[in-house]
Amino acid sequence: MPKLLITGFGPFAKHTQNASWESVTRAQPSLPPDWTIEKLQVPVLWGNAPKLVKDALSDDVRAIVVFGQAGDPEIRLERIAVNASTRHIEDIEGMRFDAEHIEPDGPPAYYTGLPYQRLLATLQRDAIPSRISLHAGGYLCNFTFYHLMHHVHHRRAGLVAGFVHVPDLERMGLEVLTQGVEIIAREVAEHAHTRVQRCDAAVGAASGRD
Repeated sequence: MPKLLITGFGPFAKHTQNASWESVTRAQPSLPPDWTIEKLQVPVLWGNAPKLVKDALSDDVRAIVVFGQAGDPEIRLERIAVNASTRHIEDIEGMRFDAEHIEPDGPPAYYTGLPYQRLLATLQRDAIPSRISLHAGGYLCNFTFYHLMHHVHHRRAGLVAGFVHVPDLERMGLEVLTQGVEIIAREVAEHAHTRVQRCDAAVGAASGRD
């Protein structure tokens, strides 16, 4: 069965609750027929976060949305993962990422695989504050996003993947936030489902011509 994987980050700094995980764990999105959902909490650790996400990408995962928390009043649909991180910010164990690039041989950036214009239209139709954002910043969010897209580019072509920032719980209520996560999850799964159907149809048509 095809699977949607959604992830959120754990507590960090002064935030004893991370809005990304609090909303992900409560979300119950409607999904296409035969689809299942898996949820994963990711620790705010430079050394662990990307590996945990990539290790969770079993063959049946057809789409993944990584959610993280930011200090904005609206949901941010991130367009680009950048091959650089802020060096001075510590993770929850006091470690820093001290390198010029996330992937030394990687491109400067990767575009998201999420249908962000579709997501924005659907969120705004339901009056959920949201906007398109150029990139995911310089902390663990962008770091994990870039590693994910690098992995997709080299090993999981066709996997629908991307990153979304959500406000903290002081800026958006958990009920509204969870509704936003459910909308995003539903729309991404439907987008991936349509892609799978088109691919299967193309394969069937090619087989019929042999």
